[in-house]
Amino acid sequence: MGWRFRRRMTLFPGVRVNFSRRGISTTFGVPGASINIGSQGAYLNTGIPGTGLYNRVRLDGGSQPSNSSVEPEYSHPEHPNIFIPEEIGAIRSGDNNTITSEGLKGIKETLLAAYKQKKSLQEEVETGEEALHKAERRLDFIKMIPFHKHLFKKTLQERELEFNECTSSLAEAKNQYKLCKVAIEVKFDPSLAPYYDQICHSFESLQSSQFCWDVTSSVQIDRVKERSSAATTIYRKPVSIKKSSLDFVESELPALQFVNANGADLYLFPAFMIAFRSKTDFALVDYHDLIIEYSNVRFVEEQTVPKDAALQGYTWKYVNKNGSRDMRFSNNYQIPILLYGEVHFASSQGLNEAYEFSNAESTQAFVAEFLKFKAAITGEPESSSREKSNVAPQSKISKKEALKIFGLNSKATLDEIKSAYYELIQKYHPDKVASLADEFKVIAEKKTKEINEAYSVLTS
Repeated sequence: MGWRFRRRMTLFPGVRVNFSRRGISTTFGVPGASINIGSQGAYLNTGIPGTGLYNRVRLDGGSQPSNSSVEPEYSHPEHPNIFIPEEIGAIRSGDNNTITSEGLKGIKETLLAAYKQKKSLQEEVETGEEALHKAERRLDFIKMIPFHKHLFKKTLQERELEFNECTSSLAEAKNQYKLCKVAIEVKFDPSLAPYYDQICHSFESLQSSQFCWDVTSSVQIDRVKERSSAATTIYRKPVSIKKSSLDFVESELPALQFVNANGADLYLFPAFMIAFRSKTDFALVDYHDLIIEYSNVRFVEEQTVPKDAALQGYTWKYVNKNGSRDMRFSNNYQIPILLYGEVHFASSQGLNEAYEFSNAESTQAFVAEFLKFKAAITGEPESSSREKSNVAPQSKISKKEALKIFGLNSKATLDEIKSAYYELIQKYHPDKVASLADEFKVIAEKKTKEINEAYSVLTS
């Protein structure tokens, strides 16, 4: 007998993402029989298309809203889990299993199930192709024998039947393989489309930056030991950004991809962001959860100087405490200080990625357009920019005041100073209050600035 494709396969229903100013809800199924999942609960929608007959029943035991046509409201958790990187200075996201937004977990589970099923079907297709090839060789062999139609009539019939069964089963398996995918249809609120168009336009301008880096960590340095004008060391790797897509997501508009040097690539789709490592390791982030910030970065550039970066001034490879040239080094040379733009993607669930671009103007324009888009959805203020620098600032506090901030005396060693710094910076870092009220953010930023300034005084 020939190989037969007998396994019962699950065909996944269509998935429609309803994206509007109120947030995201997800619909699984077809017209007349579908399930809608949103922040207000899960509902079974049944009816006969074209007749006006329609029924909506809640499935998760909650109370039925008075008006079932109202889109589900988006709500934030009261006590989100704040993600803090384990390695001090590391700019790296948490596990993809924890980053996914609550309202998008159903889509992720469906995508994972579809991939698992598709992988199983692929194995069936490969088995079928081997079986067909074997059946074809067996049939060809019997046909080469003279007078085979008379001498081996029964054997010929059996092998023809085997070949036909393998051909038919393989065609069925390939058809199942083709159908086994989740088609995500994004139902985009028409009023939001112009905002996303502007994001895509600004992204094209951002792509023209001469350099793009993934910032993997940022740490304080010992300026006395290094004789450096820089207060921090930035570790970065060149990457690219581009318009792209993922084969398990069907979208009319391409995603905006940020390649990641030390983690999952970021794909900005019209309705959500996907942090993607592989088809079994990814996260979906609702734009309501996404925090995106822009920073002007004054950078001491010792490598290639980008043509599109704004020159802010010059410093020296080795400097004195006041920033002047250290004449003790004969090989001392000037280094340009450039203005770069930085984009920081974060969420309270654990997303934490940063990118620098040589063209600060294009970077700021991209973030501004994205914040307009987000403000249109959430009602949050658009402004989200700050100044950053790896150039050491001029101190406004004394050594005595710095020691008081760290709770140390004048005999404190460098190791004690570093230990106190790391303890305080972990306690007051703004990332810990990213999802709290603005007054807490202001306090944390002020305290962090004070701690960094005190550390600079005590180590210079």
